[in-house]
Amino acid sequence: MRIGRGDFCTWSRAAPVLLVVILGTVSASSDNVKHRWKPNDKVFISGKQLAVVAKEISGILEFYRAVLLDANGDPQAGRKLLVQLFDENRIKSVQKDAHARVLDYATPTEVLKTQYPHIPWGRLVRIRMLDGETPGLEVWIDDSEFDRE
Repeated sequence: MRIGRGDFCTWSRAAPVLLVVILGTVSASSDNVKHRWKPNDKVFISGKQLAVVAKEISGILEFYRAVLLDANGDPQAGRKLLVQLFDENRIKSVQKDAHARVLDYATPTEVLKTQYPHIPWGRLVRIRMLDGETPGLEVWIDDSEFDRE
């Protein structure tokens, strides 16, 4: 996975589409959610989909916060946070087609639910990359960012 301001610029041009995908269920609770994927499902991530991943769950949580800032009318703050996340290598964009295995979904604590009420917890999933740029790497991703193989 490669990262840099060029990746962010690509993302920002696609922001309206990505905002709709992410914010479509941004207020969804993780309680009693039927997950789209099961552990060990094999999935495909297209390098053309602008999928964003993070090694640590906090990176994805802050990514959602940046998207929400933009959606709530503060695009400058949202862009600043996104640039910071990319610059600190807390999030990366998938640049090459890859296959992965689903490991598990996030299980938020009450503290996390309070701190990040806008997170669609029922869609936040951890996967292990099988090939592509980083085979073996475990990352967090929104489950709408990939398809069944």
